[in-house]
Amino acid sequence: MAKVIQWKHGSSEDSAVFTGALKEITIDDDLHTIRLHDGETPGGALLARVAEVPTKLSQLVDDLSVWRSDELTKLSQLTNDKGFWASGALTKVSQLQNDSGFLTGHCTYCTHCTYCQQCSNCHNCTTINCTTINCTTVNCTTIQCSVYSYCTKCNCDCTDDSCFVSGKLETSKGLIDVHNILIGDEIIDWLGKPVKVVGVSHGHLGSRRAIQMKGRGENRVTDDHPMLIFRTKRRTYELCACINSKFDPNKIILADNGVRGRYSEEHDYCGWFIPSIAMPADTPTVCPIAEREAIVKFGNGYVLVPGRLS
Repeated sequence: MAKVIQWKHGSSEDSAVFTGALKEITIDDDLHTIRLHDGETPGGALLARVAEVPTKLSQLVDDLSVWRSDELTKLSQLTNDKGFWASGALTKVSQLQNDSGFLTGHCTYCTHCTYCQQCSNCHNCTTINCTTINCTTVNCTTIQCSVYSYCTKCNCDCTDDSCFVSGKLETSKGLIDVHNILIGDEIIDWLGKPVKVVGVSHGHLGSRRAIQMKGRGENRVTDDHPMLIFRTKRRTYELCACINSKFDPNKIILADNGVRGRYSEEHDYCGWFIPSIAMPADTPTVCPIAEREAIVKFGNGYVLVPGRLS
């Protein structure tokens, strides 16, 4: 018959006050675990069960602030001492599976990215290959992150496509801030007719300057945006361009959703010297593209809104 060895045992209360001999083992009946004694300390040392051993970072208490948010924020700050992302295994973010549904995409003002696919001057980009960035595949208006720094590494001004700096446009819903104009909104032209917005282009002021329209509030456009001057006696209007700017009547405007717009080729523009205002290069700009070119009131003046190219 086999011999059975039974260790000393007792409740947690009794075990906590029991001082066992050096290397003596007792059993805690309440905790169902072993206590190892050193001959001096009452209760000995409780040994952890397998289920109690932490296996995840989230189970640990960061009592030494090892992974404080203000110190460790990027994968590049870690030392790859175990070869977890070895060159032959994990080298690209695209190899990861987005199993937690994290937001993907680029920035709010994604015109910068779409223009990098077309801007002829972007060949000077030495940091990334701009043609590999395709912001048109995501809904950039709902994603808040910055890829604008990519375009600043090119020696070109890919931001000169959006022309409204600040102010409000009259729509079928009332006056709306130009930066809040959405696809599907209807802007009201100078004859009181609604014109549907089919695209919106976002950008930054870049090297351009702003022009202050007459009227209350900061109704501003960029210095390369066409305006209208009304001749009250003749009851006609003249299209004007700021001659101290980089106005280009043939400029193609690209919306975030891929819609292209431009001003009519049939216009003749008279040149006017118009005082302009210097503003920071990163000042956001926006330009709605309508289903047809429209003359709209802006402040106490009138400006053109580009129409969609067929």
